[in-house]
Amino acid sequence: MIELLRHLEPRPGDRLMEIGTGTGYTTALLSHRAGDSGVVTVEIDAGLSARAKARLGELGLRPKAVVADGEQGCVSGGPYDRIVATASVQQIPRAWLEQLRPGGVLVAPMDSPYGYDLLVHLTGDGNGSAHGHFLEAVTFMRVRGQRAARPYEDLGWMADAETQPWEDLHIVAGPDGQQIRCSTPTDQDPRPRSDAQGGRRAAGQEAAALD
Repeated sequence: MIELLRHLEPRPGDRLMEIGTGTGYTTALLSHRAGDSGVVTVEIDAGLSARAKARLGELGLRPKAVVADGEQGCVSGGPYDRIVATASVQQIPRAWLEQLRPGGVLVAPMDSPYGYDLLVHLTGDGNGSAHGHFLEAVTFMRVRGQRAARPYEDLGWMADAETQPWEDLHIVAGPDGQQIRCSTPTDQDPRPRSDAQGGRRAAGQEAAALD
């Protein structure tokens, strides 16, 4: 989770939406970093949400905890500077894109034809679309609404994508779905790909980045 938040780069004062409250651990880190008044965490399981809310309260943290289908996000808290998902998706939900402010960042695990999830980093345009690239291989539980198997080409992946290095793929997501293709010099995201090109920093450094 530290690695996930390092790529998200939350900042003090950011408006943040977390998809998947779970135990509340990541919510606590986000609240500590950005300030709990700007954090919205969405959990589909009412019991999990209630227990996490109680734990956060014991720490003096009171982010907005919403019981809902995370794929729908939370309109009332947006638009968001940062959106992070702690469950993987096959397709980026349209609601997340619509709730992301211009220049906002979305980090989420995505199912891939490589046999594992890939962490995707997207930058929003404020009009319901975003573009970006993949950061590293990860493994997360799938959101409930996207667990049925679907052909990867139907999800916008280029044919035989698995024969290409995933580091070379670029993703565009919007109202018409998503397209995942090999990057060209004109459409590459200018942000550094960190682990894909430079190796991971030590765990201690990553934890310090959140202090």
